[in-house]
Amino acid sequence: MTKLTCDVKTCTSNTCGQCSRPDIHVGGNSANTPSDTDCDSFNELRSGTTNAVGDREPNPQMPISCDAVNCKYNNNYECDADAIQVTGASAKQTSQTECETFKMK
Repeated sequence: MTKLTCDVKTCTSNTCGQCSRPDIHVGGNSANTPSDTDCDSFNELRSGTTNAVGDREPNPQMPISCDAVNCKYNNNYECDADAIQVTGASAKQTSQTECETFKMK
């Protein structure tokens, strides 16, 4: 599994820079740069709502499915990087997030 860190503080699954989901999905089928990717699992944390993860603890190691077939870490639609960084600190929508670890094959 891949170690994931995340600076998307506006996501309902972000807990102290880590994701509290059991897994995530990275989009970007035709990506050539990190900015062409996104975290398809992103859900905006809106004003007046609480973190959607409830009592779940951050999950620092998780399976990551990935559509970015041009990435050197994509192994049959699964990420095999040791660690990835998802960015988009003030994102309000999925397209404002990205997998900073993306590297072109």
